Amino acid sequence: MKYQLAAFDMDGTLLTSDKRILPETLEAIREADKAGKYIALCTGRPLCELAPYKEYLKHIRFAILESGGMLNDFKESRVIRRHCLPVEVVPEILKVIALEDVMPQAMIGGKSYIRTCDLDRMDHYCMGVYHSLYAEVATCIDDLEGLLLSKAHEIDKINLYHVDRAASIRTHDRLEGLSIERTYAEASSLELSPSGVNKGTALLDLAEYLQISVEETIAVGDADNDIPSIKAAGLGVAMANANANVREIADVITRDNDHDGCGEVIRNYML
Repeated sequence: MKYQLAAFDMDGTLLTSDKRILPETLEAIREADKAGKYIALCTGRPLCELAPYKEYLKHIRFAILESGGMLNDFKESRVIRRHCLPVEVVPEILKVIALEDVMPQAMIGGKSYIRTCDLDRMDHYCMGVYHSLYAEVATCIDDLEGLLLSKAHEIDKINLYHVDRAASIRTHDRLEGLSIERTYAEASSLELSPSGVNKGTALLDLAEYLQISVEETIAVGDADNDIPSIKAAGLGVAMANANANVREIADVITRDNDHDGCGEVIRNYML
C-alpha cells in the first residue's frame, strides 16, 4: 500500500458519539504501527484535552493539535511546529465577543482556559457533551479577558462557542478583515487560528518532517475544520456522519464514527 501516514480528526471521527475509541479501531491502529505506518491525530483540541485518552494513544506518535496550531512528536516529546495569533488581533476579538452571548476558550501552549462562570453552562452553548472533559482538564479563570490581554503574544487559538449557528455566523462576519482563519466547527462554534494555519498546512508540515510525499498521506474527518487536510492529503476521506461540505470534497466516504469508520480506512488503504 502506498499510504504511509493517516491523520484522523477526533470528535465525530476517531471518537464515537459518546467519546470513546472502539476496540476494533484501536486494533487497526496497533496493526498499522506494527506495519511501520504512521498514525496521527488531527484535531482542534489542545494537548491537555488528550489526557483522558493517554492509554489509548500508545501507538499514535504524532498529533496535529489546535487545528494546525501545534504539531507534536510524542516519541521525541517535542513540539515540531507552533503558531500563535497576531498580538494585535486579540483586543479586536474581545470587542466582538462582547456583542454576542459567547463562551470563549483560549489555547495557550497546549493548555485550555475558559471562564469559571461558563463551566456549568456548557449546555447553553451546545457543548454539554464536553462538560466532564473541561471540568477535568481546563483551567477556569474569573478574568479570562485579562488573561488574554496579558498573554496576547502566546495565544495559539481561540474557540468561540455560541448559542446557535446563526450567532456564530454573525461573529464570523464581524471579524472580517482580521489576519486570522475563521472556521465553523461543532454545532455552533467558531474557531480562530493564525492566518494561513489549518489542518492542511500542518499535514504538509508533518509529511515534510517524515520525508514522505503528500501523495502517501490520508486525512479523515467530518467537519468544516477538516476540509483543508482532506483537500491536502493524497486520499481525502469523509466519515459517513460528515456534513455535506466535507462529503462533497472527499475522495471516498467511510463508515460513521460509531461503526469503526477509521479502522475501515486503515484496513482498506494502509494494511
